[in-house]
Amino acid sequence: MNKPPVRACAVGAALFVIASLAQAGTMYRLVDLGAGYTAYQVNQQGLVAGSANNVQPAIRKGSQWHDILYGDGNGAYAIGVDAHGNAVAGYTDIDTSRYVLLGYRDGSSANVEPPFKTNVNYPVGISSDGAVIAFAYDQSVVKCYAWKAGTAKVIPTPGDSCNPSGINARHQVTGGTNTVAGGSFQAFLWDRGALQLLGTFGGTDAWGMGINAQGHVAIKVQTPDSTYAGIYEDGQFVNLGSLPAGLGTWPVSINDTDQVVGSWYKLDADGHAVYQTFLYTGGQIVDLASLVTLPDGWTLTDPRNGGGPQSINDQGVIVGNGMLNGQSHAYMLVPTAR
Repeated sequence: MNKPPVRACAVGAALFVIASLAQAGTMYRLVDLGAGYTAYQVNQQGLVAGSANNVQPAIRKGSQWHDILYGDGNGAYAIGVDAHGNAVAGYTDIDTSRYVLLGYRDGSSANVEPPFKTNVNYPVGISSDGAVIAFAYDQSVVKCYAWKAGTAKVIPTPGDSCNPSGINARHQVTGGTNTVAGGSFQAFLWDRGALQLLGTFGGTDAWGMGINAQGHVAIKVQTPDSTYAGIYEDGQFVNLGSLPAGLGTWPVSINDTDQVVGSWYKLDADGHAVYQTFLYTGGQIVDLASLVTLPDGWTLTDPRNGGGPQSINDQGVIVGNGMLNGQSHAYMLVPTAR
């Protein structure tokens, strides 16, 4: 598959887009979610899944974080929360060295017995009705599976490594898989038991990074020297384009109006990579920071914790991880009307 043409944004065009968004009221107010916290997902009700200091999984409701209790372990985090406030988390059990799935429901938590009896069962996401996607190391093969109410469905990918990334309310799953052991990755869409390999979209590798209710997939494409982002919809691929001086983009989340958030980078005067954030909305890619009046000392990225935006819900609310005066902070960006 040939690489689709990149719709490059000239500086003037980018400024016009920013001005248009501002006139339309699409600006954002930053809400500080706390020092030491990491945010991973925001659901349609505004609940946030994350962790404190990468050791305490937590759910944020309103203005407060609520800890999810777990056993004797470390490396714990909550990766997602469904429409009912139920969450999926994971942690490393100190006694067994196994990476354990943890379910949180109605204010209490309990270990979840996964379908694979291996040392690693790693949760990746949760649908609005509580279906979990995860991957497991099973005899040197990385397998993807969807799990709900004690029933697991293995996603039958052809290679030896499967990395799921998103699930929607219809339980469609996207991610990346190789087709032969050690081979390159293709984006995939798993729908009602049928696996569709979407290809590499002109790159060397590709991954589905998120999926919305319509089944539209946010795609990350790897080339020998860069990355670019797109949306796959009904057999068509739309390249999201690039920002001025940008050398690579990668998406992390897509909502039901095809808004996409992610990161991009450029080089500074010394040739070092400088990471930035983007929002794709209304067919245009925009520097997300330009839409936020950042308080003094704030940046929207933090290289120490996989920073930048992590999730966008259907109301356009974004959560991510940045820095305030050099300290890691989670944040929420709330659309404001003018």
